Amino acid sequence: MQVTNMRIHDNIQQHSSEWHNIRKGKITGSVLKDLISPKTFKVSDSKTAESVLLKIIASKYIIQDSEDIQTFDMVRGIENEARARELYSKNTLTLVNEVGFIESDCGFYGMSPDGLIGNDGFIEIKCPRQAKHLNAKLTNGQSLLYDDGYILQIMMGFVLHDNLKYCDLISYNEDFVLEHRLFIFRIHRDEEQVQKVKEAITILIEKMNTIEKSLKLDFDLLIDRLLEKDAKIYEKLANL
Repeated sequence: MQVTNMRIHDNIQQHSSEWHNIRKGKITGSVLKDLISPKTFKVSDSKTAESVLLKIIASKYIIQDSEDIQTFDMVRGIENEARARELYSKNTLTLVNEVGFIESDCGFYGMSPDGLIGNDGFIEIKCPRQAKHLNAKLTNGQSLLYDDGYILQIMMGFVLHDNLKYCDLISYNEDFVLEHRLFIFRIHRDEEQVQKVKEAITILIEKMNTIEKSLKLDFDLLIDRLLEKDAKIYEKLANL
């Protein structure tokens, strides 16, 4: 898979109804860690991965998502994101451009970055609890990248466009004094890793297509049976 372009949707707000709709049926950066191993960058064969893939497909056909339940950590992350971005911009003297969603030309995958920097960078903001925040500092971000799997969310950005060369991974916790509130870990593009993730995404897309074809065949078969049944009823009525 050769990816050189991406579509940027900067006219929609993250977490809005439009944002939810545009993500339907797509592999997004936030679920990639459930589908691909952050250690090997290979497709996971776990039950969780299978369930997540089916949920992505299901999202194309549902009219409401009663399973979309936000945890305390998720709500806190959403609430703190803007303040974390503002502090990052102030500390680094960097202009951060907010966008709603970016997706591949093929339309099968995409992500919602927490901000784009110039033409070659982006940021990802995490708001972990106190112990994880400190551990991120002690491990130079490795605990967030590999233990929590956020390396794959970052890889999605690199996969989406060849021009993206780095990501600033931000750990932010407002419980701390100002000098320890925000930690920044710069992740540089690694072409070998990016290629592995591209190959894994290709496999996932093929799996999704196979499942959807099976669903369509089952649906078409059901329609044929219903039409056949209706035809027999009409025939009987005609002979009365």
